[in-house]
Parts: sequence; C-alpha cells; structure tokens
Amino acid sequence: MGKKLTNSILFIAVFAAAVVMTIYVGQDAVSVLVYNFIFLGIMVVLYLVGLIGGMFRMNNIAAAIGRATDTLVEVFKKAGKADTRDLSYLNGIFNHKYLDKKMDNFT
Repeated sequence: MGKKLTNSILFIAVFAAAVVMTIYVGQDAVSVLVYNFIFLGIMVVLYLVGLIGGMFRMNNIAAAIGRATDTLVEVFKKAGKADTRDLSYLNGIFNHKYLDKKMDNFT
C-alpha cells in the first residue's frame, strides 16, 4: 500500500507542476492552454483507469488466495485426507483463472 500511496502523491505533484507550468508558459496563448489541458486531462483519465483496474485485480487475487488458504487448512486438518505424492487436488484451488493456471503449471 505504501508504494501505491507514494505513486499517487507523486502523480498529484507532477499534475500540479504541469498545471502551473502550462499556465505560466501559455499566458497569452489560449489555444496552447486548451490543447495542454486537454492532453493533461487525457493523462489523468488513463492514470485513474489504470489505478482503479489494478485495485480490482489485486482485490480479486487477494480473495482467491484467501479461499485457497481456507481450503488448504481444511485439507491438512484431517489426517490422511491429503496425499503428498499426488498434488492434483491443488488444481483449481484458487477459483481464479491466472492463479489456477500457474498452479496447474506447478503441479
């Protein structure tokens, strides 16, 4: 979470610097100001889409790992339920496409 917070603070600082520089440089040129602010707006929208999309993806991965942890705790609680020579019971443990693919490659 610290890295995401640092990146967000840096983005806000760069955004503020870009606004100040655009206003300072384009004082007499309204068309330059409009062009720069439209471009800056597009950059902000792209950043926010990436930020929100990444948050949802990380939330899904964390939930999948939580489900797999619960399943593993349940499997290994009962003696004799898990066969250490056969790891096929681990296939599909995450209910998450990316993580299940990685686990299938491992087992």
